[in-house]
Amino acid sequence: MIVFIVVARVLPPSQLGLFATAATVIAVAELVAENGLGEAVVQAPELDDRLLSAAMIVNVILAMVVAGALLAIGPWLETALEASGLEAILSVVVLVILFNAFSYVPQAYLRRRFEFRWLAFRALVATVVSGGVGITMALTGFGVWSLVAQALLAAFLNLVLVWRAKPWHLHLVNPMAAAPLFRVSGHIFGSKLVDFVANRGIELAIAAGAGPAALALWVMASRPWAVLMQLVSAVTMDVALPSFARLASDREALLRAYYTSIQTTVAIGTPIFVLLAMVAPEVMNVLFGENGRDGGYVLMLLSLLGAMQLMQYYNGTLLNAVGLSHKSFMISIVKAAAISIALAVTFGQSLWNVALGFTIAQFLITPLSFAVASHALDYSIRHLLKLMAPFLIAEAVACAAILALREIALPFEAAFLRGACLGLAGGVVYLVVAFLIDRRTTRRILTNIVKR
Repeated sequence: MIVFIVVARVLPPSQLGLFATAATVIAVAELVAENGLGEAVVQAPELDDRLLSAAMIVNVILAMVVAGALLAIGPWLETALEASGLEAILSVVVLVILFNAFSYVPQAYLRRRFEFRWLAFRALVATVVSGGVGITMALTGFGVWSLVAQALLAAFLNLVLVWRAKPWHLHLVNPMAAAPLFRVSGHIFGSKLVDFVANRGIELAIAAGAGPAALALWVMASRPWAVLMQLVSAVTMDVALPSFARLASDREALLRAYYTSIQTTVAIGTPIFVLLAMVAPEVMNVLFGENGRDGGYVLMLLSLLGAMQLMQYYNGTLLNAVGLSHKSFMISIVKAAAISIALAVTFGQSLWNVALGFTIAQFLITPLSFAVASHALDYSIRHLLKLMAPFLIAEAVACAAILALREIALPFEAAFLRGACLGLAGGVVYLVVAFLIDRRTTRRILTNIVKR
């Protein structure tokens, strides 16, 4: 995140957007090259060196095919997306696909063996070294090529370090020896493809319809949202999310865990995103300076979306835990379809309209998510709303307080001080109102957080 902030402040939005366009295209190619084999390795009941080697060879072959295809259609993509310089960037960045193709299976195998410490060390080294190179090149005038160099170096270091762990003895075998993994990998690939359309399809739509500069603004606005989503979900899931799978046979215990999880998330996670939405203009100004000034309203939409997504997450988890993953996948397909329709309707319009359509489409799917989970598990949505109500009311009052403060001439001109003042005031109002409405539950949830 730090590397991205520095580079985003230095590079013109057009260059940042140009690389973001290339990165989105590469992400599609990598989805095909990986083809779900990594996750299939993690889930496979039995593995040997020949099967692992065959799976990696399949990844490498697919990577070579998609890399060649990108090189062939590079000129057409540059013209179609009206992104001058895209062909040159893609001709170099395709190396990332090839480097990563040698890493998918060994990385998955290390995950299977619970060697997370080495994987974390590998990621840290690659991020720090490549980030340092990227920042240095950006500050010395290399422009968009600083991001290209960072991506290449990160992929290369990840490749070297994952094989440094010597996951298995490599054999030259027939790729079809990986056939036992294909059925599982095919299902995983389909699921990942749906997720990509739902979560990153908007990047392709913005690049094609609004251009690299608009995509740069989207990427800047979505980065703090994505990082915060990772952090907040990790905290709330660790505190509030028991192992639903272990409780699957005890329906009453499972529903109690679900209710507690939702309530804790609404009390702790959603207000963070709601407050971020209220101070989004200041956050974008502080992080990205003039380059991010126009992205405040986009971050506001994404933050409100994040507040909803935290609650909706548990429905899929609950369905998967009781063996109804097909229903969860159905919701994902409907979500991807709704987003695709929204992107088609807003194609070529302003970034605000595209982001608004993207957000509305996901909000419209929320009732379906809760309805399917409620019908499958026979839980009470009315009871769920009753549990959430005190905190939703407190969030609404906090928003009103921040909006009222904005009408007052605050003595701070600096975006950081203004944002800090508004955020702190909103946080205090939220806690006070939550305690006034439901002191016992609020105290219990905060105590659990502190103990962790």
